[in-house]
Amino acid sequence: MSDGFCCDKSNIYSITYDNQLVVQSDSCVKKITICNPQCITKIAEGKVLVAANTSRDTITLFEYSSDSNWLRATHAIPGYNIAKEFQMDKANKTLVGFVGNIKGHLVEYDMVCCPIETQQLSILTLLMPYSVTPNDITEKYMFVFGDRHSLQRYTLPR
Repeated sequence: MSDGFCCDKSNIYSITYDNQLVVQSDSCVKKITICNPQCITKIAEGKVLVAANTSRDTITLFEYSSDSNWLRATHAIPGYNIAKEFQMDKANKTLVGFVGNIKGHLVEYDMVCCPIETQQLSILTLLMPYSVTPNDITEKYMFVFGDRHSLQRYTLPR
């Protein structure tokens, strides 16, 4: 899980402030332009997912494969402009992350879940959505710190 970089056995992936996905291997460095990338996570060996704010109110999830060197959009999530803390649950093969919008001086988040097998995106409304930090994923649940004093439990969709 990372907002700025991740790695696998053969590559280091990072996003830069000038809208680039940088893929570094032993033999070369590749730079791929993505519109406003916000966070990145490894989803499989040689594959990463980049969440980007591609328009005023749409978060788009892009999948990059270093083996075939292609970048493709997998999901568009309209109505949100901030993405944070996407991670892959290896046991359940579920992508979990947070998308949000600025409300006054706070950011109000919702949780995104997407089982890799079905590719069906679910958005769960959080009870205390203003300061989220993922804590742990179990076989059925995602535990999230909703603020400094509360731990929330959410059932992951199958």
